[in-house]
Amino acid sequence: HERLVGSEMCIRDRLARDVYTYLAGKVTTRKFSNIARSEQTHMNYVASLLAKYKQTNPTTGKAAGVFVNKDIQALYNTLTAEGAAGQLQAFAVGVKVEQVDIASIKELLLKPMPADLKAALDLMLAASNIHLEAFTY
Repeated sequence: HERLVGSEMCIRDRLARDVYTYLAGKVTTRKFSNIARSEQTHMNYVASLLAKYKQTNPTTGKAAGVFVNKDIQALYNTLTAEGAAGQLQAFAVGVKVEQVDIASIKELLLKPMPADLKAALDLMLAASNIHLEAFTY
């Protein structure tokens, strides 16, 4: 369970970080660069948990915006294209990303896992709710 949960958390956070980093360069708002930094913090936290459980980090050595999983790559391409159209569209993409993250985290929390992984997910759920609020105001 640790492997699936940790790997999924890493990929989800990397997608969000890469989308927000891309959009930070396309729209004039600090929200994207601030939230991208937050996603990087999450990735670092999960990376430490993956190392603890001697699991491979699926995001190591990957260029920003490049994903092995074709579905994730297609999602990244779609989200960045939508968000690059303007600030309102970029915020709408942020809302989409956070809504998907929240649903994904809630689903992961239903699985049995060690307490430290659950604590990481609880923190990420709280952060995703804050990010969602930032993109809706």
